[in-house]
Amino acid sequence: MKKLVLVTILVVLCLPFYAQRGYYYKKEFVELSVKEDSTYYLRFIDNTRNENNEVFTKNFKVLSRLSDSEYLVKGTDLLSLEECYVSPKYVTTSNKGEMVILPQLAISVDNKDVVLSILNKFVNIITIKNNFRDVYELECNLLSSEDVLELSKEINKIDGVNWCEPNKMLNIYSCNTYYPNQFYLNNPTGVDINIENAWNITSGSSSVIVAVIDCGVDRGHEDLSSNMVNGYTVDNPSSLGSPLNLNHSHGTACAGIIGAVNNSIGIRGTANGVTILPVNVTTGESNLWGDPIYADEIKIANAIRWAVDNGADVISCSWGTQNSVSDIESAINYAITDGRDMKGTIVVAASGNNYPGSSSVSFPASLSNVIGVGAIDRDGIICHYSQRGSSLDLVAPSNKYLTIGEVYTTVNTGKGNIGGNNYTTAFGGTSAACPQVAGVAALMLSANPNLTVSQVRSKLRSTARDLGATGYDTTYGYGLVDAYAAVCSALSASEIVGPQLINSYGQYRIENLPSGVTVSWSLSDSNYNNTTHLISNFPATGWCLIFRDDSYDMMNATLTAEINYNGVTVQTLQKTGIYAYDDFWGQYSSGNLSGNINYTHYFNVRTNYSTTVTSPNF
Repeated sequence: MKKLVLVTILVVLCLPFYAQRGYYYKKEFVELSVKEDSTYYLRFIDNTRNENNEVFTKNFKVLSRLSDSEYLVKGTDLLSLEECYVSPKYVTTSNKGEMVILPQLAISVDNKDVVLSILNKFVNIITIKNNFRDVYELECNLLSSEDVLELSKEINKIDGVNWCEPNKMLNIYSCNTYYPNQFYLNNPTGVDINIENAWNITSGSSSVIVAVIDCGVDRGHEDLSSNMVNGYTVDNPSSLGSPLNLNHSHGTACAGIIGAVNNSIGIRGTANGVTILPVNVTTGESNLWGDPIYADEIKIANAIRWAVDNGADVISCSWGTQNSVSDIESAINYAITDGRDMKGTIVVAASGNNYPGSSSVSFPASLSNVIGVGAIDRDGIICHYSQRGSSLDLVAPSNKYLTIGEVYTTVNTGKGNIGGNNYTTAFGGTSAACPQVAGVAALMLSANPNLTVSQVRSKLRSTARDLGATGYDTTYGYGLVDAYAAVCSALSASEIVGPQLINSYGQYRIENLPSGVTVSWSLSDSNYNNTTHLISNFPATGWCLIFRDDSYDMMNATLTAEINYNGVTVQTLQKTGIYAYDDFWGQYSSGNLSGNINYTHYFNVRTNYSTTVTSPNF
């Protein structure tokens, strides 16, 4: 091990200093920066290491086991480890693509003599692992990704080297065929709903049910069937929510935007892990755009009640009328007051496509307890047809011109224009905007099922990206829905509760944390501003204790809580101006908000004494 460390030091000294971190792709420099989420790739030199080793229990937690010696981990005390190779997570400056750097290189050379000269120059540092014609795979005997990046750049300067790149582990999404065309999810202009970052937290829970109240959903569709349950069709119970006429693809198009499965086939839904509940309330003929759709008001109201009684957490209504209907309003009130065990079912509705013919938002989006959604184009400009008014809450991307569809989504099997005629390139209107917001609401409930209707509505509004006039306006509402910010908000807490002045000890807690959230605590202090000695960053579950010792003065300290979910930091809270006098003990305890403690870790600043003990409730 000492020899390997020495080799690492020597190679770093031999390489020139580079101000920029990155690598060359075909002679073009790709600049990297470290993603500040404390995620690392780790490869133990000793293959007998495993997650039961004390290094794991002391320094970090395992996010994913890749092999017997390779792990993706979460922690903040890794770079000092000498028994393993470590790479943080990097992002490219240009497109924010995520990766970790592996201790391997791939090079293309003019001839084998070039490879031999490289081996001679970096003896004991690189070895040949494999080759195919002029491409060689090299293993690097280095301990850090920074060294690998510098070695790659140095080799690129050697005559006869066509290219040299570090091997990388990429953050790869399943390649749904038409996902690149779903501009509302992934738009180079930035006018999208910021969904990919949200998917790093959750892509939706199957326990969350989204009812699509429309003209039926194709329950056998390849991109929907595995996320579908039996639904409801007015006057035709055996249909179970399917279209009564295959020309009725409006509901299938909306369902695809919400919940198309991430299965590498067609498109990807906003909340592709949730369950779709199809509800067919229509009669008569309709085309893909849904005009005309005929539906009985009482039957619509009863269908909404049926959806609530059958577990709907979110109801998506990509339809509307200029006539307010008391029975439908009554059914929606029932959903919002009695749904989800009295927490309320979230109801999302389209604002309508009849502007300026209609001077207000259509019903039921006009109701104060319904989330009304308008449409913007891919440049972030309100669509000319999108109805607006004081009842508008949010907007989401759709087609620029009402008669020219741009949204890729699912249609009834055999009724589309691409993908074996199971998909379309021609959906749009506020009908396409509404299910995007319904999907985001479903992601929020997937992360935190305890949210009420008012909390979901408030968080969607407060996290939206402002468009148009500063603040709320009747054209864009509160702005463009932001999936990532909304999901983070669903998991966020209000404050750290605890005293400013510590006598014998101070207890600090974060209240009402959702299930699955973890908290990492740290402390800095103007007298002794070194968190790695002051405390050990021991993970807690929502609370910690700071004990005061009589011989150490702590002045104007800041306690920081990093709230994490599925390995992603969703919020950072701080409590500043904490004072304690004399010596200081830090105690971090695993347990829960009710104070049940499994074990407690103590660390003394002055003596560096550390111990772990079990403890009962405080």
